[in-house]
Amino acid sequence: GMLQRIGLAQALVQRPRLVVLDEPTAGVDPIGSRQIRDLIFRLKEDGISVFLCSHLLEQVQEVCDRVGIIANGRMWREGSLKELIAIEDQTEVILKDASPELLAKIADLVKSSDGQAELIRTGHPRTTLERLFLDSVRESQAEADKRAAEEAAANPSHRS
Repeated sequence: GMLQRIGLAQALVQRPRLVVLDEPTAGVDPIGSRQIRDLIFRLKEDGISVFLCSHLLEQVQEVCDRVGIIANGRMWREGSLKELIAIEDQTEVILKDASPELLAKIADLVKSSDGQAELIRTGHPRTTLERLFLDSVRESQAEADKRAAEEAAANPSHRS
């Protein structure tokens, strides 16, 4: 992980217009991975182009504007992320706090559409493991900071 960070720092010293990153988060812990993601966003904001090679599709989807899919040495697809991930002939409807009754009415409406529509999935959205992990780390750090502050306030003579 540290070697990845050093390599990134070396690449950025000269303020290049293009940075090529090959699996930049390989061997990096989730916090380091998040820091690298944030760095990529800052580079984009500064007008620096980033060419990212990664097999971590969630990471690619999170940071890239344009995507090329290469397989067996050939470019198979290329375009904006929005174009590539659009699923043709599908419409997504997201409802917040939909009651079971409303979901049943929607299902009935779909059934009465004579095959013009199909209800693919209902359920609760999921979070990512990375988000859960990072939230847990933040909560843990906040608790540790709070305990340290309470201990410092309780024992003013032990301050360094």
